[in-house]
Amino acid sequence: NEMDIISVSLRQFIVELAKCRVFIGMDSGGVHLAAAIGTPVFGIYGTMKTAYSQPIGDQVHVLALPDVEVPCRPCDQYHCTNSLHQRCLKDLSLDPLMEQIKSYL
Repeated sequence: NEMDIISVSLRQFIVELAKCRVFIGMDSGGVHLAAAIGTPVFGIYGTMKTAYSQPIGDQVHVLALPDVEVPCRPCDQYHCTNSLHQRCLKDLSLDPLMEQIKSYL
């Protein structure tokens, strides 16, 4: 189920995460909270270096373009200042992620 996380408390968000079969999210606090409580995580990473910022755990799956495909990645910037204009996110295909999720479920 989809949830509007803006309208719930942190405690309620964690309760809801615990009910999830999987959590799909961007490189943010939600993926770390989900991994910390044991919910399988499928994280989508753009600008951040996954080796340093992804959650830890056996049930953590990461979707990101390899650094060699986007030479400015990782830049760790919140706003793209490169002429590639957020290629690290725009060129990501969600198909591999959906295949991983389908095989997991």
